[in-house]
Amino acid sequence: MAENGGDEEMQETNPENESQEPSESDKNERVNKLPLTRIKHLIKMDPDVTLASQDAVIMIAKATVSFSKLFTNFFFCQEKTQGRV
Repeated sequence: MAENGGDEEMQETNPENESQEPSESDKNERVNKLPLTRIKHLIKMDPDVTLASQDAVIMIAKATVSFSKLFTNFFFCQEKTQGRV
């Protein structure tokens, strides 16, 4: 089971970071950067969807933000290697 060796590295955490309280700026920062009501409205526009839970809406918002960060980072790096930036 040599494949599991890489998983152990990912599971390591820093105990100092776990014991620290989040700062005031961290508490005030918005969890979702997109308006959840608009996302819920977009979900309800689909005729196949009859009900969307709040957890599903939050996860879709987080996935959308994550995708957009990945997308922009990828193309920024591509432009940087081509010398356009």
